[in-house]
Amino acid sequence: MIEFRPATPALVEEYYGGPAPWTMKAHVALRDGRVVGIGGVHYGGGVPTAFSEAKEPLSKKEAARCARFMERFLAGFRVPVFAECTGSKQLLERFGFRDTGEEGAAGPLMVRA
Repeated sequence: MIEFRPATPALVEEYYGGPAPWTMKAHVALRDGRVVGIGGVHYGGGVPTAFSEAKEPLSKKEAARCARFMERFLAGFRVPVFAECTGSKQLLERFGFRDTGEEGAAGPLMVRA
């Protein structure tokens, strides 16, 4: 079963194998005590950008729990948050993101205001 915890420097290092690549406010997903995913908002380039990734496959149930957790987490931000759509545009739209009409490095750039 997936468990969520705030991403401490030690947990981030466990996931990435070193220090965080950006300043972030994030949570990790743990399965059997191992960090298998991370998600939150990073501030690379000074722009709040939502991100999530997993280094192990997630079951549909686990992926749904992670998505619901991210939805609640993002609701707490009072500033616009951006995301590059590398997966499901419909999922990002469900989280309140709207297409900006611009392309990012990895896909369409979306914003949640």
